[in-house]
Amino acid sequence: MTFAARLAAKTKLGIDLEPFRLYLRGDERHAGLMLPLFEAVERGRLAAVTSVVTLLELLVDPYRRGDDAAVMDLNVLLPAFPHLALVPLDQAIADKAAAWQARHGLGQGRCIQLATAVLAGADGFVTLDPGVRALEGEIDIILLEEYL
Repeated sequence: MTFAARLAAKTKLGIDLEPFRLYLRGDERHAGLMLPLFEAVERGRLAAVTSVVTLLELLVDPYRRGDDAAVMDLNVLLPAFPHLALVPLDQAIADKAAAWQARHGLGQGRCIQLATAVLAGADGFVTLDPGVRALEGEIDIILLEEYL
């Protein structure tokens, strides 16, 4: 199945941190995947969720560089991106993420992203991390590298 077909079969996707980084950097290698993904979300063909941790992580580099304009852009544009829910960390997400981190040895941030997606009712999760395959039974994992 093609990447476009996988997207078309979904109603709500969890999007991991790295796809946002690739999209914002205009990564040429992944552009053929990132542009259709974020266009589908922006146009409302697909709903998406990500943890507020995505915003936190994306802000680190601009803060390090002292790039106030980039900080302001991210703080305004990411929360306002159409059909994207920026989900705050709560107790239910923390509990599920901790259980998966303990059980599967995945990183804390990744487990927060996955728990956010699952608890928000996403039917797929887009990521670069093949380690999340350990949670394939919880949510359909869409591994970007499989489509390059």
